[in-house]
Amino acid sequence: MQRDHPAVKQAIDEISRRAGLVTGNIQVEQDLRNELISRIDHWLARAAKLAAGGAKLGYTGKADSRTLQLLEHPGTGKWDLFTCLTSLRDVEPSVNLI
Repeated sequence: MQRDHPAVKQAIDEISRRAGLVTGNIQVEQDLRNELISRIDHWLARAAKLAAGGAKLGYTGKADSRTLQLLEHPGTGKWDLFTCLTSLRDVEPSVNLI
């Protein structure tokens, strides 16, 4: 992954633009853009530190010493920048069905 790759730039632009449109708030768009860039920088620093010559990004890690797990499953310990809920039951409001 390269921070200045056109696909990365396009993704940042589109995601932040949509957030601005949904909220009608330019500050939300800018804040989200900054958060996305922060996470990319964090990932690149982590990948460079953990694997000589860089690492491959994966949703789950592999035993090949190059593929690093991006998303961390939530647990009782401290969550980090890439801790992510993995079930819609965790992120959607409850619905009372009879």
